[in-house]
Amino acid sequence: MLEGCRCRIYAERPAHCRNFDCALLKKVKAGTVSHADALRKVRLARRRVAKVLALLRALGDDAEQKPLMARVRRTAARLGDAGSHPDTAELYGRLTVAVHDLNRLLADSFYPGQP
Repeated sequence: MLEGCRCRIYAERPAHCRNFDCALLKKVKAGTVSHADALRKVRLARRRVAKVLALLRALGDDAEQKPLMARVRRTAARLGDAGSHPDTAELYGRLTVAVHDLNRLLADSFYPGQP
């Protein structure tokens, strides 16, 4: 539902979701993270998402309207069922690392309540 920098579904989401501030935004508001540092984290997250998307496409998943992690799970199940060519296995290994890197960044910088 991302359209540029705006979520197209945002107005339709429940109030709790509309009012949610990620941990990074809360830190900017509190003055513990600078606006420039926060933007760097957002750009890094976008690059990591782009890398995951590119690897999914390379592995044959073009369901752009589906949630990212649902696509990752579906790709993993499809590859696990079919057996893999060495090139496919290498791409899948890169996807696994890219998803891990993205999840760590999200957990460390964006999700509230994380250590």
